[in-house]
Amino acid sequence: MRETVAAQLALAALSRSELARLTQSLMLSFGLRTAGKLVVFRSKREFDAVRRAVMATGEDGGQQVLTPTECLGLEPALRLDAGKLAGGIFTASEQVGDCAAFCAGLTFRLRRQRNVEWVLGTEVVGPVRSGGRLAAINTGQGPVQADHFVLCMGAASGAFAKACGFYLPIYPLKGYSITLSPAPEARPLRHSVTDMERKLVFAPLARDGRTAIRVAGIADLESDTQIDAGRVEVLRRASAELLGIDTAGDVEPWCGLRPMTPDSRPIIGWSPLDGLFINSGHGMLGWTLACGSARLTADMIDRKRSVAPAGAFALCRAA
Repeated sequence: MRETVAAQLALAALSRSELARLTQSLMLSFGLRTAGKLVVFRSKREFDAVRRAVMATGEDGGQQVLTPTECLGLEPALRLDAGKLAGGIFTASEQVGDCAAFCAGLTFRLRRQRNVEWVLGTEVVGPVRSGGRLAAINTGQGPVQADHFVLCMGAASGAFAKACGFYLPIYPLKGYSITLSPAPEARPLRHSVTDMERKLVFAPLARDGRTAIRVAGIADLESDTQIDAGRVEVLRRASAELLGIDTAGDVEPWCGLRPMTPDSRPIIGWSPLDGLFINSGHGMLGWTLACGSARLTADMIDRKRSVAPAGAFALCRAA
């Protein structure tokens, strides 16, 4: 676990710097801001364990240990009674943004480049191997040839790897989110808030000049992508309890399959099939690690030295 946390933090730091570089160089606008993250704990035992770990790292870690009263003072939107909390951990440097707006902006820029070809709405039929090398991809529109391929098919990556002749330990973990539009008179959510006991995240977003709140969580080990109304109701009730938001009206529900690995680290590195590189298995940290993973992928394919610990994300890493 210590090795995983260290590797993930290094990759996240690289991802943050790459995100900043992309945002500036491409002039992307997706509501990125430094809002800070507050993690609230209901269990005293769990809080005490985290508190000791934070205090052991000192102020260099950028985290603050807060009492229940300090948590409520920091985030006035919380509607919890102080007696229901054991405490909280606040990290002022954490950022929030709208990942869909980021992807839309990045897509718009890429469409204007002559060296990018889009093949959308097309079925990936399977690999075309030649002499131990991936030579092409069969698609519904015919074969696509290339010198190198990057496998980043999310939860479907394992099935494609199997067709290529090797095993990829990536499993679907179904997660949900809802996006709420609080009433104008409601107290705005200032920070990203994580309810550690319920493993739910509440993030403020700026959308079309108004404030929205995205609530995400839940982990079902299944591959069905249909939205379960009962799961959406769990997020509704949690929002009403934690933030006092009236969720009786319309909300934007979503669900998707998080590509999880057994140790929660993504797999970034060359596959056993020559010509195929893997960049998959990011779990619920997809956007958090996306830009850093892309940088690491590009550096490894170009045989450049990377600042991230590449070996920690190799397919054949130490257990």
